[in-house]
Amino acid sequence: FLRKELGSDIEILVSDSGKFSIRSVPPISHLIAKEFGGGGHPHAAGGFFRFTTWDKILLKIMKKNRYFNKISIVADRF
Repeated sequence: FLRKELGSDIEILVSDSGKFSIRSVPPISHLIAKEFGGGGHPHAAGGFFRFTTWDKILLKIMKKNRYFNKISIVADRF
């Protein structure tokens, strides 16, 4: 659904607890997840971010945190 709506090749969903799920058209989801201690399959992977209290506050208020920029940088490498 998200892929059609956004026209994206990679989607990353993050929960309040820090659990993340990656789906990708190029077979790189597992490589991105591995950089953050996660794992999975080439097109679907996931893991957990270790959120600090500040990370949780930023996610609630601003819908972002320090991991979002990092994961973009990692994804761009592939």
